[in-house]
Amino acid sequence: LAELACLHRASPPDPAGGPVLRLVLCLLGGRRHALLITTTALAADNLTLRLLAADMLRVYAGPPGREELLQYSQVAEWQHELAQEDERPTGGSPPEPPARRIELPLRRRLPDPARPAASETYGCALPAATAVAAGERARRADLPVTAVLLACFGVLLGMITGRPEITVGASVSGRPYPEMEDGLGSFERSEEHTSEL
Repeated sequence: LAELACLHRASPPDPAGGPVLRLVLCLLGGRRHALLITTTALAADNLTLRLLAADMLRVYAGPPGREELLQYSQVAEWQHELAQEDERPTGGSPPEPPARRIELPLRRRLPDPARPAASETYGCALPAATAVAAGERARRADLPVTAVLLACFGVLLGMITGRPEITVGASVSGRPYPEMEDGLGSFERSEEHTSEL
């Protein structure tokens, strides 16, 4: 199964020349199966894949599926209509210059040319006391814990670099309305967050 996943990861679907979603059902023996879903970030974000998998499990179990989910194309059409109604003046202040990138004094691991490139996630486990403190701070400020951790990350980068202002990118769900919470598509986007230290 891992070899098949690597094979599909190495040749992702082409949005310009075919289906953007590839499904492979693998028989593992007896009544055990594995479903391999391959797509691109242009077609589905992480939450979409979890919703899709949950819906498939629900249908596979037998009860009737829920009502039809909001599709990304419907949201895009709605946003297009809103943009046409919004008549903004063409003048205004010039755009801000792009933020200057700085090199952090962190060790970088060079890619191994013998291994195929793959996305990697780096993480660390927070000590229990730190996790509890972050949760309490988020609760007092009525913020998600992720916002508190992002602020802590900004402070850490400020301490490392000695700069008074730090901008970091973070992924957000891109689903600001309740009707969009179960929507399927590529809603997730990156936002810049600037911290003044």
